[in-house]
Amino acid sequence: MRTDGYRGYARLAASGYEHHARVLASGDDIDEWLPWSHIVLANFKRWLLDIFHGVSPAHLQAYLDEFCYRLNRRGERPRPLPSPSSTAACCTPSRRRIRC
Repeated sequence: MRTDGYRGYARLAASGYEHHARVLASGDDIDEWLPWSHIVLANFKRWLLDIFHGVSPAHLQAYLDEFCYRLNRRGERPRPLPSPSSTAACCTPSRRRIRC
């Protein structure tokens, strides 16, 4: 895992991660060390403002989890909904009577 020199990441190595920290002199250097950091953070902030129009700190982790889920699956095509015939073929029929 590549990070800046923030001390909060010091325990990553103890948790089993391979941690490469680098203290950077200026903001220009971070673009070479973590090239996608600004793009991902800017997209996250824009997504929050466009969809939710603001965020409370209590729900920030849930919003971040959803953003990461969507970001990691952005190249996948959505699966179509199953057709009624395929659902009927794989399910056992119900024994309840339907009354109108």
